[in-house]
This record gives sequence, C-alpha cells and structure tokens, in this order.
Amino acid sequence: MTKPECGGDPPENREDDSALVDAREAARLCRISPPMLYKLNADGKMPPPIRLGKLMRWRRKEIVEWIEKGCPDVNFDERTTK
Repeated sequence: MTKPECGGDPPENREDDSALVDAREAARLCRISPPMLYKLNADGKMPPPIRLGKLMRWRRKEIVEWIEKGCPDVNFDERTTK
C-alpha cells in the first residue's frame, strides 16, 4: 500500500490551515490518490473527516500536522475522542 509522503517540506499555503478540504485536496496534500485517501480513512490510519451530510471534509491543519509527524497511524479511539 502506498503511504503518504511524510516528513520533508510541509505543504504550502500554511496561512489557510483552518480551512476544511475535500478528498481531492487532502489527497494532494498527502501526495496520494483520492482512492488511497479513502482507504487510509477507512482503515483508521489518518485524521478523521468531518461529515457534513453526505460530504466528507478534513481539517487542513490536522492533515498538515499529521504529515509533519510522519503520518503515524491514528487508532479508532484517538479518532473518536475529539
């Protein structure tokens, strides 16, 4: 399985870290495909999305911080206690 590119240079445009991003943008930040992003999410290996009806959005800041930490697996308990 392809792992997001962790470490190295953080994603650009850090001034917009409070934004919610869709799967395409979250995948771009992680340098993976949207289907891989959905797989990582389903497996509980990344920060959880926010659900807005049928839509899923991720907090850009959480994705950036996750990448900076080396993309550690996020277990189910950590994902649901926020």
